[in-house]
Amino acid sequence: MINKQLLERRFSKRADTYDEFATVQKKMANKLLSLLQKELSNEQPLRILEIGSGTGYVTKALLAKFPKANIIAIELAEGMIAKAKQHISSQRVQFICADIESYSLQETYDVVISNTCFQWLNEPQKTLQRLRQNLKPNGMLLFSTFGINTFQELHRAHATVTNDLECQAKPLGQSFPTLQALTTLSVSASPKAPALAKVIAKEEILVEYFPTVRDFLHAIQRIGATNSNAIADPRSPGFFRKLFAAYEAQDATAKGIPATYHCLYILLRQAQDETEIDVAT
Repeated sequence: MINKQLLERRFSKRADTYDEFATVQKKMANKLLSLLQKELSNEQPLRILEIGSGTGYVTKALLAKFPKANIIAIELAEGMIAKAKQHISSQRVQFICADIESYSLQETYDVVISNTCFQWLNEPQKTLQRLRQNLKPNGMLLFSTFGINTFQELHRAHATVTNDLECQAKPLGQSFPTLQALTTLSVSASPKAPALAKVIAKEEILVEYFPTVRDFLHAIQRIGATNSNAIADPRSPGFFRKLFAAYEAQDATAKGIPATYHCLYILLRQAQDETEIDVAT
């Protein structure tokens, strides 16, 4: 269970350093925007809901790519919104500080988009079903998040240390889904939403390299994406020293310490009417 108050504080605190260190998140945003552009004309008047708008990287791109779009940008962290407003002043954007899991949506949208945010949801299936209910006919919901192989090196080192110490292997941070599991969760029928006309599910592996494990974790800290589970981590500093040593011993390369990101992308397009047949691409 994610502690949303803790999550908000951590992301607000890191708003000034987020863009410098969020290299993978920006690559995923570009991929997501590319998927969207293949489905829509740039000249269409659109009402877009962006979830987890952060420092405004996707928001700014949407404004440029879709000059007739109006955007509602929802973000949990006040600090992130303040940062976004420093370089986005368009009247076509309305920023709202809220948690999408508790925020009441009053309108319908042509597009709902979210980049690297859904891993922070406590009830992703419920939230996705509710978002589909707020899509217009032929509307699209697309998002990116992280998959099961994310930080596989860190988890492998964690398994080694817990085995060596013969201690209970408590989960390290969050768990992430497979692409198949995420797709199944995403397309689960909502009684109030129309059928799906298109489902696109894609995945890719991105790897970053760092001088040391501490440098890797420092980069994660600088974007605010550290463990925000409701239950505090009980492991000692000594455990983590052994963890870092095992990570470097097992995975160090000539390029440095690798950190794997398993990137998942989902696009759902609702049917225009009941005669449209569901397809999967």
